[in-house]
Amino acid sequence: PEHVLCTYRVGGSNSYTDKMGVEFIPKSLYWTELLDENGTVFFSSPNFGDKVLLGKHLSMQPDAADIKSITIDDALSFSDAPDYVLGV
Repeated sequence: PEHVLCTYRVGGSNSYTDKMGVEFIPKSLYWTELLDENGTVFFSSPNFGDKVLLGKHLSMQPDAADIKSITIDDALSFSDAPDYVLGV
């Protein structure tokens, strides 16, 4: 497992599109930094099907959710680095 800092929202009503073009309403959304304070990539890019679970875990957990959507939120209006937005 790779541990990253993030913020999250459980639930919601906005629809997103998965890699196959199918719309879905995510159970949760996770925001994590795309770049660190030096402008370099913060962590390896997420991929569709990667697993996400809150908390620190030392091994894969069966209740981890698959990433279904990956978008980038620029956050420049807040003078912040871009974020990944991950929908599960």
